Amino acid sequence: MLVRLAAHIISNALGIIAAGYFVPGFIFSGDYWDILKVALILAAVNFALKPLLKLVSGFFIFITLGFFNIVINMFLLWLVDYYSAELTIQGLTPLFWSTLILSAVNIIIYSSAKRK
Repeated sequence: MLVRLAAHIISNALGIIAAGYFVPGFIFSGDYWDILKVALILAAVNFALKPLLKLVSGFFIFITLGFFNIVINMFLLWLVDYYSAELTIQGLTPLFWSTLILSAVNIIIYSSAKRK
């Protein structure tokens, strides 16, 4: 369980770094400890709120063939942006692209971790 939590934190940190590099309007102003802090906050928000939001919005997830999961992930990333002083997302378009980048990094890390 601790290994899985560490993998979540590391993949979120790498996703934040990638989004900061590739997405204009996604601004992270901090050092490596701040990246780990924001990644920990994102992992905690995903752990605590994501299952509840998926349960409540199951109908919309079903109707949209799973694409409503992107909206849920965008909302969770927005929450982290709102409560974190180091992270600034300027608008809906950077929020969308940074959500996709974070999701892609998480998928890549988890698929490679499951193979080993």
